[in-house]
Amino acid sequence: STEPANVATDFQICAAQAIDPCFGNEPANDLICNATTLVPDGPCLAGTINCSTADYYGGCVPLNNITVWYTFTLTGANTDMEINFTAETFAPANTVEMYLFSGANPTACASPSGVYAICDDPTPPTTGRFHFSGLTSVATTYWLMVSVTSGETGTFTICGDESSDPCAGNEPANDDICSATTLPVGGACP
Repeated sequence: STEPANVATDFQICAAQAIDPCFGNEPANDLICNATTLVPDGPCLAGTINCSTADYYGGCVPLNNITVWYTFTLTGANTDMEINFTAETFAPANTVEMYLFSGANPTACASPSGVYAICDDPTPPTTGRFHFSGLTSVATTYWLMVSVTSGETGTFTICGDESSDPCAGNEPANDDICSATTLPVGGACP
């Protein structure tokens, strides 16, 4: 067989860059040091988990789950915070996972300490209540990492209601081991 001489072949090479719809569209509170302030007993806030990036700080929030961040400081003698989610659109599993961190001041976000983890929203998809108790009042800044099951996206409304432990200062005298009540042995019961 004979090869044709001087055969010209035209061709084109096309390259396309995949466009990530989330690039540059991450929520403002995607990173811990950009956490949105959640005012205790203040207005509810609209939130989204869509386009957020994955974080891993431990607790029950698995590696590579997407997260957003909120921050709050309790007021007065309050030591409890109830986080309320409404209008959740997380799909498909509707599972909320949270990890609460603390620090001595608002700039401690670079190295917070984990204090509380709550996973799996046990309530119907339209509302979720999560109670954090025994927190430090006033001078402690808290950061709340909100996550959903891997692969989920959605929007929500979040509120925070603070309260104090109604039993604080009202514990019975024998609440501590060193203050145990002595029980009589061998005597008749009244």
